Amino acid sequence: MASLPEKIRKKTSECFRAIRQFNHQDLLKGAFVIAVVICGALARIKLFPNDSGDLSRFVIPWYEYLRDNGGFRAVGNEFGDYTPMYYYFLAFLTYTEIPVKVGVKVFSGIFELICAVYIKRILDIEYRGTSRPLLGFAIASMLPTAITNSGAWGQCDGIYTCFVVMSLYYFLKGRDLVSMGVFGVALSLKLQAIFFIPFIGVMVMRRKLRLRSLLMIPAVYIVSILPAVFAGGNFFRLLTVYTRQSGQYHSLNMALPNVWSLLDGVDPGLLGSSGIFFAGGATLIIMYYCVFGAPDNYKLTVRGAVVIAVLSCFTVPYFLPHMHERYYFCSDMLVLAAALCFPQRIWLIASTQICSFIAVAGNIFGKERFDMRIVAMIETVSLVAVLLSLRDEYNSTEGRELVMRFEKRKSLKKGVKHKNPVNKSRTAKHR
Repeated sequence: MASLPEKIRKKTSECFRAIRQFNHQDLLKGAFVIAVVICGALARIKLFPNDSGDLSRFVIPWYEYLRDNGGFRAVGNEFGDYTPMYYYFLAFLTYTEIPVKVGVKVFSGIFELICAVYIKRILDIEYRGTSRPLLGFAIASMLPTAITNSGAWGQCDGIYTCFVVMSLYYFLKGRDLVSMGVFGVALSLKLQAIFFIPFIGVMVMRRKLRLRSLLMIPAVYIVSILPAVFAGGNFFRLLTVYTRQSGQYHSLNMALPNVWSLLDGVDPGLLGSSGIFFAGGATLIIMYYCVFGAPDNYKLTVRGAVVIAVLSCFTVPYFLPHMHERYYFCSDMLVLAAALCFPQRIWLIASTQICSFIAVAGNIFGKERFDMRIVAMIETVSLVAVLLSLRDEYNSTEGRELVMRFEKRKSLKKGVKHKNPVNKSRTAKHR
């Protein structure tokens, strides 16, 4: 048995060996992450005093109703137009001393940070060991639209977007069941999660998603409303919340810079209903290109899947009428990941952020907006650039082939092994 001095000497030697092997760049990267998180948190906190109309007209009255009617015992009652998932959080707040405005903004900010972490993890799949993943985390943490969405506005777009980004990450890792389960959580929070559905459709047609994995989406939604049902809520009413939400707004454009900005002021009576089908047709055309636009020998890559996800979340609000000014939030996050995959289009981060921030600034700060027709044309250029990125990907020989876990299991049964080819020179080049 070793004596105490020998144990001390051994431990000391191990400590010095670890110090010698420590890379000072790891320390710098750690300090960078901490500094970015602190800056992002402070930027949001400084905006907390702002009182938004949505908070005062909707969220705070909902909170007060829950507080006055027993907290969780009232989550099944009919008092708002959100799904129960958000009410659970508000009910939790009623049992604390946290001011509702602060609690709501902190809650959204936490999910924006988690979303930034998953942007980094998505980039890690293809670019681990380079500077891109950490850069993606930093930019996602500091996007102006994210800072104002939670800090000034108290909106929950960062929450559902976080789960959409997580769903994409688990899909890229080959876990289709987990991916669709996480997407079910996103859809249980906000109807805007449907912007991701064209991506799901493309992956089903490309046979990267099993049809049975889609059952996770309604299953998770049903599970999410069960606590409200047990609290006395009507199951059918809670199941059909979104059908009642869909007819609330009638203006062709709700300040989002999309194709309908060009027709601002036009009577929405005829175009509103027609525009929904127009948006469906336009989305189907882009989905067709995503499925059949690639050469016959093209194997779907991680980069290709990321760009298709961007197109999905960008195209739907771009073509749909009745869209609010903040509905590019999810696509803006995913554009960041795609732009870092295609450095020649890094400018997309700036173009989409400028357009989105101009759109939301009018609502948050009361600032008169630019001519939205011009902003919409800039967004049109950005959308075309994303399509060109997909074309470049289809013509590229680089990238890691995306192989789902169920495909690997089938291959193992047949005695075939997937190799997931990676262009080593490119990974080494971009640091």
